[in-house]
Amino acid sequence: MNPDKMREFDIETLEKVVDMYACFPLIQLLNPQMALDTYQTYLERMVEAGYRQVVVRKDNNLIAVSGFWLGVKLYCGPYLEVDNLVVHEDFRGLGIGQQIMEYLQQEAQRKGCLVMMLDAYKNNTQAGQFYSNLGFEAKGNHWIRPV
Repeated sequence: MNPDKMREFDIETLEKVVDMYACFPLIQLLNPQMALDTYQTYLERMVEAGYRQVVVRKDNNLIAVSGFWLGVKLYCGPYLEVDNLVVHEDFRGLGIGQQIMEYLQQEAQRKGCLVMMLDAYKNNTQAGQFYSNLGFEAKGNHWIRPV
């Protein structure tokens, strides 16, 4: 993205649950079934475990969000996991998602991570193409089962 164009947007990391509440409408675009009280309850637990959010604002309005976690796994070492990257429909195609990913890559490098990883819904082919264009490779499946 043209650096002059990006000056129209502000990007920052949120660390407090109360600051993350405002991101609910964006998160709901990716998870329409989620209720506000569920979002708030989950955030309490997630932030306790190290979850953070990166937000992008234009004229003080939230237009994009991505959560992220830092961790360590035996197969890859230290990593940054991208979680629920959402750009408001009116602002897609402007390079904002790429800007968030670059911001997160810098954070991963600062924290000594060796890789970045993420999950994307199988039916979200647009996201798959986006991440592929950024150099991500599909390495396997994410298996899930109710308990």
